[in-house]
Amino acid sequence: MEPSRETLTILFPMWNEEAIVPATMQAALEVGESLVADGEIADFEVLVVDDASSDLSGEIVDKIAVNENRVRVVHHDDNRGVGGALRTGFNTATSDLVLYTHTDLPCDLVELQRALRLMRSHRADLVSAYRHNRLGEGPRQYVYSVAWNGLVRVAFGLGVRDVNFPFKLCRRSMLDQLELSSDKSFVDTELAVRAERSGFRIIQFGVDYFPRKRGVSTLSSPPDILAMVGDLLGSYRELARLRPLPGSTVENPSSEPRAAARNRARTPPAPRPDPGSRLLIVNADDFGLTTGISNGILQAHREGIVTSTSVLAVGPAFERTAPLLGGVPELGVGVHLAAVGEDPPLLAAHEIPTLVDRKGRLPSSWRQFTLLAFAGRVDPDDLRREFTAQLERVQALGIPITHLDTHQHLHLWPIVREVVLELAGAKAIAAVRVPYGSGGRVISLGTDRLAVALERRADEIGIGYPEASAGLDPSGPLDGAALARALDRLSASGHPTLELWSHPGERRDPERVRYRWGYRWGDELAVLTGPAARYVVARQGFTLGTFADLALTA
Repeated sequence: MEPSRETLTILFPMWNEEAIVPATMQAALEVGESLVADGEIADFEVLVVDDASSDLSGEIVDKIAVNENRVRVVHHDDNRGVGGALRTGFNTATSDLVLYTHTDLPCDLVELQRALRLMRSHRADLVSAYRHNRLGEGPRQYVYSVAWNGLVRVAFGLGVRDVNFPFKLCRRSMLDQLELSSDKSFVDTELAVRAERSGFRIIQFGVDYFPRKRGVSTLSSPPDILAMVGDLLGSYRELARLRPLPGSTVENPSSEPRAAARNRARTPPAPRPDPGSRLLIVNADDFGLTTGISNGILQAHREGIVTSTSVLAVGPAFERTAPLLGGVPELGVGVHLAAVGEDPPLLAAHEIPTLVDRKGRLPSSWRQFTLLAFAGRVDPDDLRREFTAQLERVQALGIPITHLDTHQHLHLWPIVREVVLELAGAKAIAAVRVPYGSGGRVISLGTDRLAVALERRADEIGIGYPEASAGLDPSGPLDGAALARALDRLSASGHPTLELWSHPGERRDPERVRYRWGYRWGDELAVLTGPAARYVVARQGFTLGTFADLALTA
């Protein structure tokens, strides 16, 4: 077996467990080291969320963390419940996979190896354990558990056998797309329902159960049950409105041969748009900026919903990465024209004197550029020369150019707009981006007026554009909830042609250290490649395509 490249976080929410936490930490470290030695994972961490323990639990685990660099501790100032502790842990975990269990170890941690292999062989996003024998804590606890699982099954149609059992292995890419809200024990149900309804694949397997010897179970009394029922009723309307992605399932490994699971195709490629359908272009900006960003865009296209990219000809990684575009003919390719930013222009300073300072540097942001433009210090001919050089550099790849846009949406400003539209007409490029809602809520009040003016000028000279567009406010940080909101806004516009712009990239990218833009490239890649992304696209009835497809939908 080839060693895995995935990393693992073993997550423990903790409250008043001073008697058992040393043994638990030792068990977790031993299992993690064994998994690394066996090639099941590349590395691991043990993450403890101390939920404001009133005993010595926090101090004990802090001392362990001093001597064990793989142990991390997060402390809550006030008790937030198991759901609050889990949400903190999920947000803090740094690994590709996250195992959530309790510090009293309800089952042997060696079961983790089986869970990892089931996750890979069945291509699962969530592996949920269930107890072979639930009578260990007594008949009353058994009745409570059966009643709760039955209620969840009736309410949500969820086929998870032991939904509150705390041994769940999750992909981080899935967790990034689930907006959990529960602070109490209902969080287990909420996690499973949101995962199943979003189209994520859930696999179950049975384990031998070790009954709790210290502390109190969350299903131990009628008040506990009533509190969870209250959480269910409070969340029911929202969770019930989530429609399952067609074909999503909750399965036991025995229900499908392993070979069939391994060979099952992932999400099929999106169909080309039919005349009259609602076209959604998902464009990834900044191809060529770094190797990690370029590779992330290609991955988001191969595995996710990205259909188009804008190439940054001044990017330091352009020479290394641009030839890769020839291998992805279904990916639409546009040019991301730059007159601002950290990287130098293509032309020498004496060729574009009004675009650069004495050191030959472009303005660092649109704010500096617009001040120069308002002062009449930007020559449109300098813009035209530099943009032409950038466009021709991308055209030299021999790839059809589907559209033009600009770094930091600079073509919203009249002096840049005219140059970009002129170039599009002269080079027979059929479309441009019209970026609505860019720059945050306050600034977007002004930029939306500029977007209307851009539309009007594009119509006058016959240049196409998606009739509604969205990124994020500000563009960059993208999670599952923000993606759903952006697509909901696009859908509510009622327009037939739409664009969502994005910024995916590999999570680890040393070349990116010089770009302090506050973007979360790795998070965007995770959400754009997850099943939840295709779920929200399908839910709105969009057809994925590129700028070249605008004419088909007109």
